Amino acid sequence: MKIGINAGILTHDITGVGRYLVCLLNEFSKNGSHEYFIYLPQEIDLTGIVPSNMTIRHSCFPRGIGKKIWEQTVLPNWARRDKLDIFWSPSHHLPLWLASSTVKVVTIHDVVWKKSPETMVWWRRLSEAILMPLTIKRADHIITVSCSTRDDVIQSWPTVSKNITVIYPGMVRFESDKENNKNHVDASEYYILFVGTLEPRKNLVRLIQAYSVLPSKFRLRYKLKIVGGKGWGGEGFLDEYSDDIKNNIEFMGYLSDLELGRLYRDASLFAMPSLYEGFGLPLLEAMYYGIPVLTSNCSSMPEVVAEAGVLVDPYDFQSIANGIVKILSDKKLSEELLALSQKRISNFSWEKSAVQILSLFEESIPPP
Repeated sequence: MKIGINAGILTHDITGVGRYLVCLLNEFSKNGSHEYFIYLPQEIDLTGIVPSNMTIRHSCFPRGIGKKIWEQTVLPNWARRDKLDIFWSPSHHLPLWLASSTVKVVTIHDVVWKKSPETMVWWRRLSEAILMPLTIKRADHIITVSCSTRDDVIQSWPTVSKNITVIYPGMVRFESDKENNKNHVDASEYYILFVGTLEPRKNLVRLIQAYSVLPSKFRLRYKLKIVGGKGWGGEGFLDEYSDDIKNNIEFMGYLSDLELGRLYRDASLFAMPSLYEGFGLPLLEAMYYGIPVLTSNCSSMPEVVAEAGVLVDPYDFQSIANGIVKILSDKKLSEELLALSQKRISNFSWEKSAVQILSLFEESIPPP
């Protein structure tokens, strides 16, 4: 079976969707019965990212609108030339002019543009509003990463309900070599950790508000460390706060896996009170490292953490603050969450995800 994969997401910093693709490619590579074609809009260093037994094709298109042009022009031609059986897009959009003989599969991670449009920059929202309906219409099969996202898709496009399969992502394990971590954190330092792209959907404004109203004994003991690349709308988070609060909040930017693993390992609490998530990989990452998790009571987040986290109202900063205090002041609760989280993460495996996706590919090919 010849499988073509749109890997354009790898030309950016590898975060949620990029990590999803990289982990699945590594698992796919263990199945030697298929031939894989990795398509990129530009040449990048893929050492240690894309397995060596996969064919890589790249163009020289720039990011942004150039990438969109590449997806709709070059990709269909490559797919025809390589005589693909399956074309898979791991991120929302399919080329519109793929050959009818090629089975088209897409992974939809979320429908933010419909469920929480105010949290998206306008041009991304417009792109999703145009391309996602066209993709859903043309897709032979749709993969969603959670039941929540599946339900969101069916709510808007009821007729595709028979063509959707929920396949959960796996869990990322980061190395955490203390000696090689340039952002070394002293083990005696206590902190609350957030990981995610800095954009409105991640609800950092209310997380910081919640941190600012914590009882002083908690603010004096625990810093707030915010990890993630800059998205949009991420300016002026701290403008209205006093120096004693500003000095305890650290924006660390985008970090390597090594650095991120170290931060996860030494955190006292992981806080992810997003307004909307299609899944939320950092929740699994935090649970793997045995960190008590606080997250939102909406969209996919309760589905991911189940009983292994404290759920709060993401629109109420006082609810977030109360959840933080609840976890940090109750050692027994933290221990219970740790035990539950270790059971919960056993349900998520990249090997299992890859097997399910490849089985779906095989079943989607019509008989000769």
